[in-house]
Amino acid sequence: MKQDYAEVTNKSIEVKHIVQILWELLEDSKLSFSEEFSIKCVYHDPCHLGRHMGIFSEPRKILEAIPGLKLMEIEGMNRELGFCCGGPIRELFRHLAWKMSERICEEAKKMGADAIVTACPTCNRNIFFNALQHEIKVLDILEVIVKALST
Repeated sequence: MKQDYAEVTNKSIEVKHIVQILWELLEDSKLSFSEEFSIKCVYHDPCHLGRHMGIFSEPRKILEAIPGLKLMEIEGMNRELGFCCGGPIRELFRHLAWKMSERICEEAKKMGADAIVTACPTCNRNIFFNALQHEIKVLDILEVIVKALST
């Protein structure tokens, strides 16, 4: 929406991803995490959110603000070098999509991560299938946030 709406409609509207809104709320002290969520995780940068939209820091800042959560990075496969999960090609090239998500799971497991966190439902779904065999969880960032919110 943010990139394409104005081109298609010749109208401008402010569009934000949920991680941008949640980070603003945290930054303004309108949202806080009181529940500890003890987990070691890597954040997987979704292609559209990351490389296409340039949203890299907000999800990480949110995760770093959660008590007990240890955020790790898969070097060479994060931020601008984010490695596609293969989800968008899953229906046409199932084997290739499997290999792509397998590499992400293998790297996360080597690092000792308990989970791979992402902000994309397509990434979540595609990585999930491989994560089962690697005994690693795949969580949407909103799931993690809900677990860490005060009640």
